[in-house]
Amino acid sequence: PFVDYVLHNDTAKELLNWTKPTFVPDETFFAMLNANPQLGIKGTYKGFPEHNASRPYLTRFKNWSYFRRPCAEKKYVRGICIITTGDLWQMKNATQLFANKLFIQEDRVAVGCLEERHFNNTRDEYLGVKTFNTTYYENLDFVKNRVE
Repeated sequence: PFVDYVLHNDTAKELLNWTKPTFVPDETFFAMLNANPQLGIKGTYKGFPEHNASRPYLTRFKNWSYFRRPCAEKKYVRGICIITTGDLWQMKNATQLFANKLFIQEDRVAVGCLEERHFNNTRDEYLGVKTFNTTYYENLDFVKNRVE
């Protein structure tokens, strides 16, 4: 339903055009759609984002320079560490779905390691050797308080 709304709804199309000149149009567009339950899009958040100060960043793992976490190569783009092999340990238990600032031209091995981890996890789940624990995600405020 969400993707269908984004692709075919006139309000979504108008909003997308409105966000084009903003600093980060994609982030603005999707955040506005997801945080406006009055649009009636199934799966969107019907809580109050500003009251949920501990809300996690679920989409992308980012190692921001201002958090002062280690950055193996000490290379940053717009304040975010370029992830290399030396940084992968930080992602071991990360709950985010994607990694931000992972450049194949900076470190092919890091990309290969993540591909292999994804392959192994997918294979092991398929074989029944491992299961993906969804408890963390099921208990997120925006999952519990979504438009049905």
